[in-house]
Amino acid sequence: MWRILFCFLIAPTICYGESGSKSFFKQEAIDIGSTANGRTETVVFEFENRVGHTVVINDVKKSCGCEKVSFPKHPIKLYQKGAVKVEIHIKQLKGHLKKSLLLYADGLPPTILKITGEVK
Repeated sequence: MWRILFCFLIAPTICYGESGSKSFFKQEAIDIGSTANGRTETVVFEFENRVGHTVVINDVKKSCGCEKVSFPKHPIKLYQKGAVKVEIHIKQLKGHLKKSLLLYADGLPPTILKITGEVK
């Protein structure tokens, strides 16, 4: 029984502890503050590869069609910097803005990137 617990609970913590996605992105949540309908907001999630191996971002799933995402398609070598850029086209929204992206990369656990703000 303890072997099963180790494989599913403890081993992932050891493998992804300090070298997981938290040390890959500078910020995983960004608040854009106040914005207005009809605007396009650009959000940049900067990263530096400090996870100990080359990383390839395979895909970024969007929470809706109002987001346009761009990310490096090439392998990101150790200590190389880059960014995931998101353009949000704000239409017919009012109140709290909450968007999320799910990033899949080789060698990293799935990472949720969050964008919040207020639409006036």
